[in-house]
Amino acid sequence: MVHVTKMGPQPQDATCLTCQHTFKAEQQQDLHRRLTLHLTCKAHIFNCWLERLDAQQQSLLAPTLRPVDPLFADVCQPCGGERVSDLYAHAATRMHQDNAAAAEDFAAHCDLREVCPVTCSTQDVCFYLELHHSQTASRRGGTLRINRVLNVVSRMHDPVQGQELLAVPEVLMKCAVRELLLCAMYTYFLYVPFQMTL
Repeated sequence: MVHVTKMGPQPQDATCLTCQHTFKAEQQQDLHRRLTLHLTCKAHIFNCWLERLDAQQQSLLAPTLRPVDPLFADVCQPCGGERVSDLYAHAATRMHQDNAAAAEDFAAHCDLREVCPVTCSTQDVCFYLELHHSQTASRRGGTLRINRVLNVVSRMHDPVQGQELLAVPEVLMKCAVRELLLCAMYTYFLYVPFQMTL
């Protein structure tokens, strides 16, 4: 966390160098919690992507930093906006670990494709859901349902034509087809051994 913060004049102040936002807290633990949660917020993810652009790309896109909303300082965005008072207890939950892993995998996928995780096209999201979800799920030692992965990605992503990513027909169809294929495979593998024993 040291690489994204600059301590202010008081020990309870810190600034995110990427977002140029100063956090103030009454206690050091509150400051640590807010900075940690800030790393997963949509504004920070977008601003990190801007930082990676070269001068030519920046002149073409004319991007501006997104402001950090102080109302979300105590919120975990991958977990659906859950208010977090005890960072260590929250981070230890299986739900947070799975959601954070999905968010991290999607951000890494977007980095490889050189697109912003917050503003990428629905085709990029569908490509991730189609190709990378099965690989990342097996790498993590379990399978995250594709609907849950889509929930996490939707929280990271800007609305598309006024709709949340979850409501975009193209993305929903990709999830529905994937779920149907998984159900069909599961049913097949249960049914065939059962018939063989008869």
